[in-house]
Amino acid sequence: MRVRFEVHMDNGVKNGKWTGKVVYAVVDMQDRSAPKTVLSHETEEAARLHCERLNSTVS
Repeated sequence: MRVRFEVHMDNGVKNGKWTGKVVYAVVDMQDRSAPKTVLSHETEEAARLHCERLNSTVS
């Protein structure tokens, strides 16, 4: 089964500058040629839970 929302590790950027922290982005992969970041989390677990919640609402 292909999921629509996925977790991707990314560099934390604020105002165009790297914060020095890694963040975990929840990415909408509906259009594979142009994925969109939905939200970023500081922990992988929070991002994974968010993805699971979003994927459970999409059929």
